[in-house]
Amino acid sequence: MADCSVDAFDSRLLASIFLLTEGRDIGRLRLVCKGWQQNIDDLQIPKELFKKTWGITETLGEPRKAAMYLAAAPVNFVYQHKCRRWESLISVAVQYCADTTAIRVLNNLTTDHSLRSREIVYVPVQREHIAGNVARFTYDSIVDRDLIVVAEDLESLPEAPKHGRKSQEERAADMIQKMGNLLGKSLRIDESTAMYYLKESGGDLKKAVKLFESDKTWDHRA
Repeated sequence: MADCSVDAFDSRLLASIFLLTEGRDIGRLRLVCKGWQQNIDDLQIPKELFKKTWGITETLGEPRKAAMYLAAAPVNFVYQHKCRRWESLISVAVQYCADTTAIRVLNNLTTDHSLRSREIVYVPVQREHIAGNVARFTYDSIVDRDLIVVAEDLESLPEAPKHGRKSQEERAADMIQKMGNLLGKSLRIDESTAMYYLKESGGDLKKAVKLFESDKTWDHRA
């Protein structure tokens, strides 16, 4: 990469030019010289291009990967909806004039009834409704997606779900806990016993069941 200095005047001029550039070309411009690279990064050109491209008035948070600023697509923009006990997938879709299938796919819902196990769900935003909103970048571990939650203003922008902030270790522990609960219910044993067999089987549910059945058979013989 070449080295070139960028004075204050050139910096303002280049910033104006960069903001007129297509997002996909910014990566190439960063390779021109160190001065341009620093200018693009210092002025947060990718973020400004993101706001300009989609008509977003303000952003909160940062995407997991900076490339999201330039690679964002309509499918990344969502509304965040807090679920109520009485709601169905159809009632949520009606509130947002959305398609039930699109909501189910976005949230990895296997059936309409599985909505009851969620605290929040995401609803796709039509492209023409993105502009004029504020946005928050988030990663949701349950749906395993990088999302851009939008709302009319900062006051109405919902907070990121707590499960979206969990570490990989915390998510793994939660998964083990859920597997233990499932094993306990299926074998009709207490949770601590279920966790013991799950641990002995290395987290394999089938092996855990076999171990339990083997011990149960041995106890009967004894």
